[in-house]
Amino acid sequence: MSTSARSLSPSKLFLLIPAALTMAQCFASWSIEDDRSTPAKHGLYEIQEKAQRFIAQQNAKGREQWIALEPNLKTVVPRCAVPLKSVWTPKEYGLSAPSVMVSCTQTVPGSWTKAWRVHVPAMQKQ
Repeated sequence: MSTSARSLSPSKLFLLIPAALTMAQCFASWSIEDDRSTPAKHGLYEIQEKAQRFIAQQNAKGREQWIALEPNLKTVVPRCAVPLKSVWTPKEYGLSAPSVMVSCTQTVPGSWTKAWRVHVPAMQKQ
C-alpha cells in the first residue's frame, strides 16, 4: 500500500493535533503591529499610521470625530518610494462606509505595480 493510501495511526494523529493547534494559535495572535514595512513591501502598520494621522488632523478641525480602523489584513502592496498621501475616499469609489484612502504614487523600482491605493475604514466616535 502506498504512503498516501494509508490512514494516519492514532499515535501520529495524536502528534498532529497539538501541532495544528499551535499553528492556529500563531495565526490568531498575529496583529497589524507585526506587519511592518520591508525593502520590498509597505507594511499595513505604516499604512494604518498614515490613516490615523489623517484622521487626527480632521478631528482637530472641530468637525465630527472619527477613528481609523484596520485596513484589510489580506492586503499586500509594494514599498512606496515617495511619501504616502491620504484623503477621504471619494464617494465615486462606491464604498459602503467612510474610509481613508492611503495612496502611493510611485513604488520602488522592480515592483509589480507602479502605484497603489489602500482604503482604511473609518467610523465616527460614539
